[in-house]
Amino acid sequence: MPDETARALSWRAVTTWIAVVATVGFLAIGLRGLLAPAGASASFGLPLSGGDGLAFVQAFGARNIGLGLVGMALIALDGRRGLAALFLAGALIAAFGLWLLFGRR
Repeated sequence: MPDETARALSWRAVTTWIAVVATVGFLAIGLRGLLAPAGASASFGLPLSGGDGLAFVQAFGARNIGLGLVGMALIALDGRRGLAALFLAGALIAAFGLWLLFGRR
């Protein structure tokens, strides 16, 4: 059985801090979408002025807050594979959003 102390995430490792910064980024983007949906939609490239579109941006914000909280939990629990899967999913979500955005122009 491998030594579990050697597997623990090192707080000195650059990769650990990149993961922390990325999860804080998820949280920040989510909070902006939840609290200031008009500004968040404008910074995404699809400015909205009101109505159901802003509610959708708030749902997008809530999703990103959830992703950030799951990321923080995985970092705290040393869930490397889960964290890798979360970041892969985040990258695919972002790539799909970019594809949709450029498809509208």
